[in-house]
Amino acid sequence: MFQLFRMRGWLLALWLVNAGTVLVFLSFAGALPLIKSEWQLSNSQAGVIQAAPQAGYIIAVLVLSSVTDYIPARRLIPACALWAGVANLGFALLASDMTSAIVWRALTGLGVAGIYMPGVRLISERVTAERRGGLVGMFVSAFTLGSAASIALGGSLSTALGWRTAFAMLSAGPIIGALIFWRAIPG
Repeated sequence: MFQLFRMRGWLLALWLVNAGTVLVFLSFAGALPLIKSEWQLSNSQAGVIQAAPQAGYIIAVLVLSSVTDYIPARRLIPACALWAGVANLGFALLASDMTSAIVWRALTGLGVAGIYMPGVRLISERVTAERRGGLVGMFVSAFTLGSAASIALGGSLSTALGWRTAFAMLSAGPIIGALIFWRAIPG
């Protein structure tokens, strides 16, 4: 973890955009009891909504794995982070039932997918082979930390402020991350 604080600006920005974007990925699990009660969802319906971002993520990975050959990661990463933040904000403001929730959560997953693989590619393009493994490990730690924080904040903020406010607040993670990354990566 101490290596994180010695990173160059672009590496720290990449770590922050990854952690910030993942804040919106698993937050539904933390807010599940409140939303399930409010919308009178069955366990199966709640499970489908919970799986929607993962489905969006998988679909996007299939596309984005080849898109990085044509669109530079420095452009793709902030665009996808903004997408994830806006889609999560759409969920907070517009979701009203199972169908709309599935759509907004799947759209959120599409955006989250545009951070991980392009981020690994960016590291591999800019870092020597000797340092690459450790820095990719640091990058992966951002995904893990963001995932844990997503569930914890999704639950605690939803309980304290209501789930719509919580999801709106968590949308700031990818949006701020995108802006930091955009400023740190020239070009």
